[in-house]
Amino acid sequence: MAKANKDKIEQKLESRDFYKKLKLAQNFEKYSGGGLKRKLQRILYASKIYLPYLLVVKAGIGKKGTSKTKLFWGRKIEIPLTDFDSLALRTYGFAGGTEAELKLTKFFIKNLKQEDVFYDIGANYGFFTYLAEELCQEVHSFEPIPSLSEIIKNNSRNNTRVNNLAISNQKGVTKLFMSESTGLSTINESATKIHTYSYDQAKEIEVKTDSLDAYCEKFNKPTILKIDVEGAEGEVVDGATFFLQNHAPVIAMEIWGEGNGGDISKVAVARLRKLGFESYQIEPTGNIQKVEGDITRLIPAMGGDNFIFKKN
Repeated sequence: MAKANKDKIEQKLESRDFYKKLKLAQNFEKYSGGGLKRKLQRILYASKIYLPYLLVVKAGIGKKGTSKTKLFWGRKIEIPLTDFDSLALRTYGFAGGTEAELKLTKFFIKNLKQEDVFYDIGANYGFFTYLAEELCQEVHSFEPIPSLSEIIKNNSRNNTRVNNLAISNQKGVTKLFMSESTGLSTINESATKIHTYSYDQAKEIEVKTDSLDAYCEKFNKPTILKIDVEGAEGEVVDGATFFLQNHAPVIAMEIWGEGNGGDISKVAVARLRKLGFESYQIEPTGNIQKVEGDITRLIPAMGGDNFIFKKN
């Protein structure tokens, strides 16, 4: 069954229909930013996303409650249209319009196996959780925003455990700093001061935290992890030191460019390397190539990308 699912998903990812939708998303990303010129470019080149974004998310007109959505391989889920992340997922059935998300998706499709235990740390609306459900025997999804965690729980299958908490370096409670886009929320206050996106102090919420070391004592240990926690990668690694010293999971982790919080990413990379992990860049095909040294130099200064870390 997993092999059939993998073949089907690969075919859909290479389909003409998917790339037409992806082009819209990439245009929205390409022309993001402030100013009248950028707004006109988004209207011209990405109107199918930008106009609903203005009406539904910004103005609050139209869509209320939840909306049925098809992911790019045909699976149906139900999500609200409360911010750009959810609207974009509904529009083209994909995690994001960036090349980084596309490469990571291809990597997972190529490398996830039926016997894998997948941890999705920083799940947002759950795109990679749903993808892993198709290909792995077991999935653990971690999302600290209660409303998003509930959405994932409602859409997930019985091979997934959904956790409404943030993975960090200890068990407890901490502040989650909210951005206009839910996918950019973070528990690392330092990240809010250097990241290019804005954060709203009035929307800070308290969330539960736990460490991977403590979690892995109670549940099956991951063979592959996705870490996308907007600057809290160092805390995740710190809280997983015992597990990572004694096991060799494959780790996919988002890294920021030098002008967009890269110094925070460098700390997390250094900690993983100290634990015996080597770094790999994901190619457009989803294959990987070993890279050494300062990997933030491989990323556009104001952007981000996903890298793979594994032991040999």
